[in-house]
Amino acid sequence: MGKPARVVYDWDMDEKGTVTDAGRGQNPAQMSGLTLAFVGDGVWHALVRAWLARTRKGTVRTLHREAVGYVRAGAQASALSMIQNTLTEEEADVVRRGRNAQGNAPKNVEVQTYRLATGFEALVGYLYLTGREDRLKELTEMILTEG
Repeated sequence: MGKPARVVYDWDMDEKGTVTDAGRGQNPAQMSGLTLAFVGDGVWHALVRAWLARTRKGTVRTLHREAVGYVRAGAQASALSMIQNTLTEEEADVVRRGRNAQGNAPKNVEVQTYRLATGFEALVGYLYLTGREDRLKELTEMILTEG
């Protein structure tokens, strides 16, 4: 049995690979840290859920509870600390942009933890939007196999 098919989305191409409207939309390098974090939050949730579905058995309720342990702000701040020393200068800059973005921390999370988590999400969003899926996979494996 071979590797499962991987769906990669290139928003500037149709399903046949024809360029449809190249240059449409913002360049991820120009997006705000909070916008990158917005995307990264969804991507990280999907990555964690897919990993749990492949590596764990249990009810959906059990998988959901375990997923929450990986996607909450404290876990994301810890994930960032696991990979911090492996980041390129460009990636560290994206984390800094996300961390320094002006957002409102939820009442149940320390401000510093929230900012670190936002930096982590910004990195995930940036890597996803720039098509660096191999790097995203590498960092994800470091985090999920360590934790």
